[in-house]
Amino acid sequence: MGRRGTVGGVTHPLLNLLIVEAVERAATHHLGRAWKHAGFTDLNYRATHPCGIFTGTPFSVFAKLDTSQAGEEQFTAELSGFSLIRSRTAVATPVPVAGGVIVTRTGTLLLSEALPERGAASGQAADARAPGDYAAIGRALAGLHQARGETFGLAEFDGFYGPLPQCNRPVGSGRWADFYAERRVLPVLRLAVDSGYLPAGLARDVERVVAQLPVLHHLREQRAPLRIEVVARPFQCAMLRCHLRCVQRVQHPAVGRHRVALRPGDIEWRPRLQARHYAGQRRAHFVAHGLRRHLVD
Repeated sequence: MGRRGTVGGVTHPLLNLLIVEAVERAATHHLGRAWKHAGFTDLNYRATHPCGIFTGTPFSVFAKLDTSQAGEEQFTAELSGFSLIRSRTAVATPVPVAGGVIVTRTGTLLLSEALPERGAASGQAADARAPGDYAAIGRALAGLHQARGETFGLAEFDGFYGPLPQCNRPVGSGRWADFYAERRVLPVLRLAVDSGYLPAGLARDVERVVAQLPVLHHLREQRAPLRIEVVARPFQCAMLRCHLRCVQRVQHPAVGRHRVALRPGDIEWRPRLQARHYAGQRRAHFVAHGLRRHLVD
């Protein structure tokens, strides 16, 4: 660390004196005795928020800063998400420091005990991951996705998609298709249309796709056949973002037109990373029982 407020001579928002004092006060309260940071690791390149690790003893503090007016609300929702994960799964989540959310004059902080970094003897941030690390990620993801709820949605609290508020309330029908349309697709579509940047033709196309979601729900209930291909992209696999491509269309039994259907028994899983990186998911039954998995090196 360079002079006060800089990392390598570059000013860092988290090294503002007010922020540093707030972090040290929170860590002192959390520990029950005086805590001072001995160093700072910049992690801005890993996130959309200014973030980093204040190193200290007996623990270091991970800090994330949000300077928007919704910062406190966003970080509170994030903490609520951690609490929900702990209550419903065995997956470990970060330990909040002094309640987790600290409001300062320069912005809102999200503080947690920093996790030990893997892949570097120094204990500082490192990018190196071994196959065992990917397996550990897979086991954690498996634990998350084995959790089930009584309905689609979440009545306890709402969340955010980046800076955008995201309503989680269940819909009256209880159907996944209606929840996905009303709570996920249409609100974002309205924002895009109102911004003036989304072409009207594309907006109409999205609306037509949304109108067919009930058909997907019907076919899923009827277990109509479909073969789809799932291609995991290397830098998105940890987020479970997959590109779905329909490779076979079926005839809808009610309306006689070709629609896309879903049946979990006929899914092709083709990760572009080496298969051993998915050992954790497979061992923890991340892919539901009955799915056909074709792992390709």
